[in-house]
Amino acid sequence: MSGKVISHLNIKNSISSDTIPASPYIPGSGNLFPKFVNAISQTGWEIWYFDGVSKYDKSAISIGFNRGADGLKHGGFKVQIFTIWPDGHTWHRNLYLPESIVTSEDGHVIGEWKDPANGSNALFFVTSDCNLAVLAFSVPGVVDGSVQLETLPGDSGLNTNPELGPSVHHIRPIGRASVKADLSLFSADSSTSEQFALGPSATGSTFRIWTLYTWPQIMTESYYLCAQVGPYAIRIMLIFSEAATGCKPYTMASLYRDDKIVCAANQVITYDEHDFSQDSLVLSKRYDASGGGAVTGAFRDKNIGYIVEFVAKGTAGQRWMFQVDHERIVWSYPTSAPGPEGTGNTGFIESVIGGANEEAYLGVGLAGQCQLS
Repeated sequence: MSGKVISHLNIKNSISSDTIPASPYIPGSGNLFPKFVNAISQTGWEIWYFDGVSKYDKSAISIGFNRGADGLKHGGFKVQIFTIWPDGHTWHRNLYLPESIVTSEDGHVIGEWKDPANGSNALFFVTSDCNLAVLAFSVPGVVDGSVQLETLPGDSGLNTNPELGPSVHHIRPIGRASVKADLSLFSADSSTSEQFALGPSATGSTFRIWTLYTWPQIMTESYYLCAQVGPYAIRIMLIFSEAATGCKPYTMASLYRDDKIVCAANQVITYDEHDFSQDSLVLSKRYDASGGGAVTGAFRDKNIGYIVEFVAKGTAGQRWMFQVDHERIVWSYPTSAPGPEGTGNTGFIESVIGGANEEAYLGVGLAGQCQLS
């Protein structure tokens, strides 16, 4: 995208009762400029998401810049930040800032969420080649500092299929990155602050999602995983569609070995299926029948982790299998009324082991597991 273009939304007057179509997906591009440029419908939304996790001390960070009508009741578009320190304690804030301004100039993209009344702002900058992303925060008494993601050499993944089912687009402008963070995070009463810095050799990614529909209209459940396991980098986004369409699974999943994508799955199959026409993902939940105190979410689904298998296309396709164990909880909040059948959204630090054939590389991941019904 050459020249300079600006998308400026204000929460007070940019939410429309009309259906606002999304701008077209641009193949081979990071698609970082907004898909809803001048207004956004009451059901549509889009996210710019950045994460990082250290395999050495298991610190992690997750940041989402959001545009959508859900911020109306809070008076601003949401910027969501989660962190976890090496000792397991966490910090979370939802920032609601009334203005969201995204500028693209000669392909470089700057997004700023701000509140002119008090000088608060949160911004991201991504270069035109998607080799560098810098995030900066200045919200007095809440958060101050920066995060940097620098793309690692190798396959970008920008040529993978962006369709996460018929209603959602999901792409990764930065598939694999080294990540640094230096943030001052304040207590709830703003009286004290604590420094957060990602541990050594932290890695992560950036992804974009946009859709015309609310979460309950497009899915009943989802699982996200960003992990580094020896020479392998795992990137998975999987959703199960709404009940009316049979809770059908859709995925955008990539497995890197060193700097190459060795499997890019848009198809989810079961262990009993033998559809080798394309790269595929097999994912199943694991449960602890012994009641041995494994880490689970606080809601209805008490799985302790997953078995993840990537299957390359072809009847003699290569397979890579990983066992994922929930190790620490990063965030936890309900998505339904409380009770034994209550559902929720839980973030985990994951312990991951596996590889191809008899490989047993050890690694760490950051994951999000959500149920809506």
